[in-house]
Amino acid sequence: MPTEHELAAYLDGSLPAAERVRLEAEAERDPALRRQLVQQARMEGALRAALGDEAATAQVRRSVLAVVQGQPEAALKQSVLSDTVHLRREHWWTRVLSLAWPRAFRLPALAGAAMLVLLTLVVWKLGSPAPRNPAPVTSLELPARLVATREVWDGLNTDAARWQAVPGQRLQLPTNGSATLAFADGSALQLDPGTVIEFSAPPEAAVTGGKQLRLVAGSFTAQVKPQPPASPLRVHTPHAVVTVVGTEFGLSVAGTNTQLEVVSGSVKLARNLTDRALTVAAGETAVASRDQVPQPSRLPRNPLHWPFASDSVWNRPLGSGARFQPVSARPFTADGPLLNPTRSRRPHLADPAGPLRGVWENGRWRGDIRLTDVNSLPRGRNEPVVILQPARRQALELLGIQVRTDGDIDATVVETLDLAGSGLGRTQPGLRPHGFSSLGGLLRFGEPHSGVRHVLSARVSADRLRSGAWPTWPALGNQVPPGFGSASSNLRIGTLLALPPEVDVAALGLGTSGPGFELARALQDFGVYVTGFGPEPFLVLLGEERPGAEWEPAAFNRIVPLLQVVVNNTPETPGGGGTPRREPAPELVPR
Repeated sequence: MPTEHELAAYLDGSLPAAERVRLEAEAERDPALRRQLVQQARMEGALRAALGDEAATAQVRRSVLAVVQGQPEAALKQSVLSDTVHLRREHWWTRVLSLAWPRAFRLPALAGAAMLVLLTLVVWKLGSPAPRNPAPVTSLELPARLVATREVWDGLNTDAARWQAVPGQRLQLPTNGSATLAFADGSALQLDPGTVIEFSAPPEAAVTGGKQLRLVAGSFTAQVKPQPPASPLRVHTPHAVVTVVGTEFGLSVAGTNTQLEVVSGSVKLARNLTDRALTVAAGETAVASRDQVPQPSRLPRNPLHWPFASDSVWNRPLGSGARFQPVSARPFTADGPLLNPTRSRRPHLADPAGPLRGVWENGRWRGDIRLTDVNSLPRGRNEPVVILQPARRQALELLGIQVRTDGDIDATVVETLDLAGSGLGRTQPGLRPHGFSSLGGLLRFGEPHSGVRHVLSARVSADRLRSGAWPTWPALGNQVPPGFGSASSNLRIGTLLALPPEVDVAALGLGTSGPGFELARALQDFGVYVTGFGPEPFLVLLGEERPGAEWEPAAFNRIVPLLQVVVNNTPETPGGGGTPRREPAPELVPR
């Protein structure tokens, strides 16, 4: 059992880190000690809520600790009276405190400490103006620890040894740094960059016990171990209350909505503690707002496989107003059939349970990511790499990767990619030379069989581009350098190619179903952007390695010669305008 001095040091934060870990581990085995730690943490939160001023809180805390540690009565009495006179002008209650002092110390030391705290809180509240907002009702199962890189700790102005999750505390991550909030039972919240949480419950919370916190802004992915039914994990947001007994889910707060996505198990969602809760099952999502009762629906799409906003250029179907023009460059099959019409640019998926690695750009820290098999990343100097975050909100685009001796990743270029964004960005030589995301337009595994519902990405040979031409919307960047291209070509970087509507895809000899047919449908309904150039006449980028796809050469050699330029693909008429040929992609996040 810890000594009073150890408990006092734990309360004031001076206990060494190793001893703190030992004490908290002992608390996990001893319910009585655990309750005592929680009560002490709540007392600290109550002091902060009641006194407000940090100096006042510190002085009263020192006086309480002095009682526990056995300071003589006379010295302590003089210290407390001196503190209160210094912090507030003298009131009648200082005389009351002086008279009540001898009686208070007829109690044992610890009881006297409690009485001193209560008396101090009462008189301080009498001598202070009423707060504008009531102090939040706090309830947090301790201990919990934060796992982050050194750079995140620097941004928080603290370190792992001093940080502790105490009621009333607010945690705001930097916009380029993530962290993991780990509980003693193995439950973990993977916090995305910029996320803001508070370790408290709202004033109207009528429940106590278990793990409770507030997600103020941002998002996280949670892996929650089975919780006692009477003490579940509760996450409060500005729009909802999420109750979890044990499952995996994602939660985000954006604008006026809270969005819940359940991966496994089930989670209860309600607008407040009094509303009837909605049960959201695995594979379902629900959105809560102050003025709308949440309703479950199937996850619209997985941004790891089908990314970007529904109005992104990557998800815009062609329209009935599209105008076509034959390609005036050398035919793509002029030198013979296309032999290798595809190339893989496989994204890498980070691991929620993997080690936390720093990501550096030429020696400058840019963020972090959880990744187990770092050695699987391609190391080519000009090889772009996309690493998808497990929370399904962001990705990192890297160029020129090197792995440090400590396992961190250093790259020549690092860009953050919003999976619910446009899929476009500033130009970066080697990574985004024309503003197109490295993730945009990738043909993913299974899509040729189930149906392709987005625009594709392709490269053409440099000699087939128009010489001296600048990129066309939505591409950015420099003009085709001298000595490259053809003066008669109408192909530019950013050109949208597609099968005209009069082409009967069922008559191409590819059947009426299967991968060749689905590829032809996609190129007629969505098209393919020219996103770069290389040595191959025509090459489509894949999201995965697909060895043994025998259908590809035959299908591409029938389809590619029929592609034409969509000449009126503009910001005002994306896809040519008019009635879309396909339904738009479902929204990833509410607007």
